[in-house]
Amino acid sequence: MDNVRPGQMLGPYRIISAVGQGGMATVYKAYHAAMDRYVAIKVLPSKFIESEQGTQFATRFQQEARTIANLEHPHILPVYDYGESEGVTYFAMRFMDTGTLKERVQSGPLSLAEVDGYFTQLADALGYAHQRGVIHRDVKPSNALVDSRGGLFLTDFGIAKLMENASQLTATGAITGTPAYMSPEQAQGDRLDQRSDIYSLGIVLYQMVTGRVPFEAETPLAVILKQLQAQLPLPSEINPAVSPAIERVLLKALAKNRDDRYATCEEFLAAWKEAYQQAQSDAPTMGVLSRTGSVPPTAKATAPYSGPAPATMSASDTAQFASGKKALPLPRWAIVSLIALTVVLVAGTMALPRIRRYVRSLNNAPAPTIAATQPIVVEATATVEAVAATTAPAATAGAVSPVAGQWASWTAGNSIWSVSAMGDSIYTAGPGGITVWNRADGSILKRITTADGLPNPVVNTLMLDADGTMWAGTAAGLAHFDGKSWTRYTMEDGLDSDTITAIVRQGQDLIVGTQYSGVDGGGLNVFDGSSWKPFAGYPSAHPDEHPEKLANFVNAIVPTVDGGLWAATPTGLGRYDGQTWKRYATADGLPSDAVTALMLDKAGDLWAATDAGVARFNGQSFEAVPQLHNVTIYSMLQDSHGEYWFSGGGGVWRFDPAKANWDSYAEPTGELPSYTMFGVAEDADGKLYFGSETGGLVRYDGSEFLTWPVPNVPSQAAFGHILSAPSGELWFVQLYGDNLDRLDPSSETWSPLMGLPCSCVPLAFDSGGSLWAGEYNAGLWLIAADNSTTRFAAEQGMPSEATVRLVAFAPDGSVWAGSDKGVAVIQNGKVSEVITAASAGLAGDGINALFAGADGSMWVGTDGGASRRTPDGRWEHYGLGSPF
Repeated sequence: MDNVRPGQMLGPYRIISAVGQGGMATVYKAYHAAMDRYVAIKVLPSKFIESEQGTQFATRFQQEARTIANLEHPHILPVYDYGESEGVTYFAMRFMDTGTLKERVQSGPLSLAEVDGYFTQLADALGYAHQRGVIHRDVKPSNALVDSRGGLFLTDFGIAKLMENASQLTATGAITGTPAYMSPEQAQGDRLDQRSDIYSLGIVLYQMVTGRVPFEAETPLAVILKQLQAQLPLPSEINPAVSPAIERVLLKALAKNRDDRYATCEEFLAAWKEAYQQAQSDAPTMGVLSRTGSVPPTAKATAPYSGPAPATMSASDTAQFASGKKALPLPRWAIVSLIALTVVLVAGTMALPRIRRYVRSLNNAPAPTIAATQPIVVEATATVEAVAATTAPAATAGAVSPVAGQWASWTAGNSIWSVSAMGDSIYTAGPGGITVWNRADGSILKRITTADGLPNPVVNTLMLDADGTMWAGTAAGLAHFDGKSWTRYTMEDGLDSDTITAIVRQGQDLIVGTQYSGVDGGGLNVFDGSSWKPFAGYPSAHPDEHPEKLANFVNAIVPTVDGGLWAATPTGLGRYDGQTWKRYATADGLPSDAVTALMLDKAGDLWAATDAGVARFNGQSFEAVPQLHNVTIYSMLQDSHGEYWFSGGGGVWRFDPAKANWDSYAEPTGELPSYTMFGVAEDADGKLYFGSETGGLVRYDGSEFLTWPVPNVPSQAAFGHILSAPSGELWFVQLYGDNLDRLDPSSETWSPLMGLPCSCVPLAFDSGGSLWAGEYNAGLWLIAADNSTTRFAAEQGMPSEATVRLVAFAPDGSVWAGSDKGVAVIQNGKVSEVITAASAGLAGDGINALFAGADGSMWVGTDGGASRRTPDGRWEHYGLGSPF
């Protein structure tokens, strides 16, 4: 352990105590006075700073630490800060006094629903990091923190990479990682890509469903040799409850050859979801692999709604709640991540509980056998006519009208990333598909989703071509609409990836930027009208492996009048002069290497936006714009009056060069509907249009901003559970959060529900119409129909800092509240008892299920088994191997 003592100051952090030590770092609990909060300080070994190569390590640490600190995801433990103090190199992270997934899997295989909950969160977090060029290198259960409500937080991103860098300074052929979870290529010291993490993630999944890792031995070297040479033990031989579909997923994920594995976490997750659903439908007993459990309860998060005004709640739905909270803005990455979990909300004639099942998008369907030069063509459906780029027939916004025996679908259409103008129409795109607007009055002419031929509802970028056709870059390939049908181009047709992020036209050629290519020279593709080819000579590499090179993750492309090209990547800006490439980075004046957007102004000058500001190219280097220092900008435009517009995190900025004047517009002042603003476009009359985070399309007419929302759509893109309200409405509770959308089935009308008196998750309505809701670490709330509230916390007899995650109503009229610290029984408005492992012999204090039996008994499900309290008050306990 490094010489760090309680009471010592590391930068602004006062060390309280050591809380853990591993092979790569020591973790301390510390206090940050300025923010009045505890943090976790991860201290890296001092030997690297103190070595002869300490300066090189410090430089690499700063580069890697910045990348790690920029990872913002609901299931990645946030890194607040990093630094070096008195020879001690450290990260400052969120402090969580909780356990890890390691403790959850130590006692044997998890229930199938638990596996699904944890794996979904892990894969989503890891996929987000891979999109940003970050490889974890040490995915394992002990690096996944699990809170009391089942929320999972992946930690230690980049630590293994830092240790590898440091080891390379002091030793040859050093290998970092954990042998039991190490991929074969990592064990051999080969170059790594995201498929190495996918292998490690596969081992974690293997352990969750079987109760053990596939390869065990007495020494680490012996384990490594097994990773390289031994055949994978079949999961079904270890746990016969593992279905063939799940076993098949594991066999592919754990292939020795990385080319045989899933290429992305999204592909891995989609395969798991299909196998999970098949296991549930084919064999009902597969619902439990081993011990009783349920889907990990929703983790607390915050997300906004900044669109149409929320509907007034009726009295039977706990009407007129006093407004007690304001929804905070959710960044674009969080929306994308949640959409990866639940792409489209569907409702129709099928049973409503099936509404939670995941809808597979086209990119996850089995690929048809087609020639490389024959792209997929999807004809426009008869029920929803597709729209050409120049004309748009009138259509009803919101849902597709339901037809008997068919589904109706709703997507989060008010999240807009890309904006384009052509003729009398404005085209917007985002995670809810494409919307076509009448620019004259803001009416919606058409909404385009997968029902109309889009390969995926997540549209990253949109281009309207000069011939009036439309190109959409989606998460499942490039889609081209010629006015009658959609043509889809994928890796089968020669693209290096199916994740399309940029589209431009240069002469007769179409140039497309991608992510996830995973190959050197990838990220740029050229289509000459008949075939796809890599952009010759593009000197790219994986950003995690070579941050000093241009990345094979392309965020934006701008062609130049002389036949050249600019390409924005997370590791710098590339300029192609027709023959050679040159890379520009922070050393050349860019505010950050992470370039997010590009613009050529009317004078031909290039402007580059980054996650830390904007800079203009003067012909030799970049000059930063001080007014936008440390602001993340997503889009830029110079309008017909010569004024410059910038949209990003915090709002919209305008620069008038004639007056050297700056103006800013933001959500708190009431001018904009969302904190974060995205794409911008100008129509033929000089009016501007901005995409917002959750508020819809925003038009600026020269004097004021006017918001055009998509009506009658949910504000959220992913939901965790559904409540049936006394009024007959359905309440859809945000996945991993406490925001709600309401659906009136009779009128099929959506509205957000806001104004709860607590940041709490609605759990159940009782027979009197009162709502019971759990608050993170703060107990239980009872919100009556007359607007009165009762809180049950530690002062009222609840377990201290309990997070209530489910409620059941007993036959005797008592309310059973299951939490991470046992069951609280509420009788006649008071906590009458707390049932725990110590007091009643439960298998654990983490309550996953409650059930009121018709005979008057109460059943309690924990991680370790099931318990039943009989009507006469006796307890019966059932665990693995003990029959009912």
